[in-house]
Amino acid sequence: MPKYTKEDRERAEKRLREVLRLAPCVRDPRTGSRSYSEPRQKIYLCTKHVSRSGMRREISIYAHDGEELTWLSWSASRLLGWSLGKHDGVMVDGCGMDMGFHLVDCLARTLFGKDASANDFDIRWL
Repeated sequence: MPKYTKEDRERAEKRLREVLRLAPCVRDPRTGSRSYSEPRQKIYLCTKHVSRSGMRREISIYAHDGEELTWLSWSASRLLGWSLGKHDGVMVDGCGMDMGFHLVDCLARTLFGKDASANDFDIRWL
């Protein structure tokens, strides 16, 4: 795990909070399902590289604000304490599940607390 300075992490968190927003949602107390009062923010993911063993992926993450795509891989890697690969993507270890969902879920929980989830964003693969 790379060692990032406190200033790097704070700068990354500030940048991500400027770009990412959670859509207001209402949770049904009986079923626990969420309904959103406005469209969820689009998060775009792109697999840049997969290791030979398939146990590590390099995934770039972008946010769409309606006008342009914003590259967030650097900020996400600093905030989560994960490596930034040589293809400019966040290095994600593991297999057997959607690693892009895992990346966005970890990011959402780190930024917005344990009640946030990747489901609060509209995740698209490029």
